[in-house]
Amino acid sequence: MSKFNVKGQTQIISVVLIMGLAVGVIGASYMWGKPLIDKSQAGTTITNAEKTMDLIKTTIDDVAKTGGQKKKQIQIEGTLKVSESENAIVYTLTGAKAAIASSQWISINDDVPPKSMETYAVDATNPSDSTPIDCGDCIMNASCGPPENIVITGTCAAVGTYNTGDSFDCNSKRYTVDHIDCAGTLDGFAVLTGPENELPGLVGTNNAGVLIAKSIPLGNEFMTEYKLIYRELIDPTSKEGMKIIIKTQGNSQISSGQHMITVMRGTTDSDSGASYIGGDLTSTTVFVTVE
Repeated sequence: MSKFNVKGQTQIISVVLIMGLAVGVIGASYMWGKPLIDKSQAGTTITNAEKTMDLIKTTIDDVAKTGGQKKKQIQIEGTLKVSESENAIVYTLTGAKAAIASSQWISINDDVPPKSMETYAVDATNPSDSTPIDCGDCIMNASCGPPENIVITGTCAAVGTYNTGDSFDCNSKRYTVDHIDCAGTLDGFAVLTGPENELPGLVGTNNAGVLIAKSIPLGNEFMTEYKLIYRELIDPTSKEGMKIIIKTQGNSQISSGQHMITVMRGTTDSDSGASYIGGDLTSTTVFVTVE
């Protein structure tokens, strides 16, 4: 094969991959839109929370790259935990105002989100506003009741009425009513979410650790949740992927106060053909402990 053909194929692979990622982002645009952060409402607590997450990200990235161990002192106003199941660091706090002008996860530090999710939304106050969902002959609309609910009509197996937090299965997919905002406190929508899948980034372009956030009503307050999620980065030329795997040793959760976070690199492993696009996947384990 000539060098010209190899180069041409490489360019084609790169274009196809980038287009695929773009489609994924567009498909998840409601769930993972551009940051809508109300800085005037955020206040010192929110600013410090974001700085804390940035510090943790920088520390994890440095240790994953250079090895060894680092300790950092952090101040928490709420709870922070290491979540192995989500491959993430999760920081939750409450306040009188919403720090993020969205009840849906939004990406703060990267245009390509760490995950894509089927998401459907209709005007919660308009029963005639409807949208089909990817589950056969299913149509979704909303009712402000009382009670507030979404209504699935059509001939599919999921026909029925569902409240916030309810889930149902349809064509081997699980759907959940995320929220119904009849009062217009957040966005005025009724939102149904479907299956979620990891969305990789590109080496040299995207972050391995993506900071996402959302704010939801909690009585007379709002709960803001930040997640620093680590995802795979892929090289479209070599098809190789690399990923940081978050693990914990000892304590994995802390509450309000001053604490110490310890970050230490573990092993680096390679799996043949395990990357998102079929190349080798290099995984570096990073242990994160809080005390």
